[in-house]
Amino acid sequence: MKTTESESAKWSKIRPALLASYDFSESWSKAVSLYRKRIEDKFLNPTQKLIDLKNFEGEGFTIVGTQCILIESFAAFRAGKVYRHKPQIGQESFYYNNSGELFVKFLKSSPMFDGIFFGENKASLFSAEDFYSEVRCGLLHEARTKGKWTINQPLTKSYAGPFIVKEDGKLKIFRTLLQSVLRGYLDLYCGELQVKNETDLRRFFARKMDDLFDVTKASTIDWWIDK
Repeated sequence: MKTTESESAKWSKIRPALLASYDFSESWSKAVSLYRKRIEDKFLNPTQKLIDLKNFEGEGFTIVGTQCILIESFAAFRAGKVYRHKPQIGQESFYYNNSGELFVKFLKSSPMFDGIFFGENKASLFSAEDFYSEVRCGLLHEARTKGKWTINQPLTKSYAGPFIVKEDGKLKIFRTLLQSVLRGYLDLYCGELQVKNETDLRRFFARKMDDLFDVTKASTIDWWIDK
């Protein structure tokens, strides 16, 4: 039986070429493809299988819980932040242990949430802080949503509105639409990583990939230097 090369081994092979330059190259393209495949295979495709099930009830918590995990991961990759439960005093600024701050900032700044958690028409917006505490934390810590938040699917397949609506006193999250938003963000981010002048984004990306595959931090490597 043919042995499949692990993601970690693939990253170890790609990584040396990335150390030489942040200019986008074939090696950077392979790194981005490795990342995309991981997100699709381990998160987006499994949740899509749940979404596509027929005559099945109760899958919403699992789907949105996974989607919240992805949102935080996307936020950390974009900012180059590395999670540590108890960062030491004097550690580099790219370590974090306040998920709420990172999560909420991403909700309030990423284009995929424009018109939902931020935008010109303030009266139509939803609270990013509440989404974090009552949806993300509710699901991941207590296996529930809290407050007025519920998880639903649109009544009709043709619905093309926002993935959160206020209806009958409830704040309804349409998990199928949020899934599309997250797939769209993955496309956007992977495209941005290929833009010529996005060297900082590639730098943050490499740092996160190192941490993802347990590559030991080295103070001599540029993407591990606090700037």
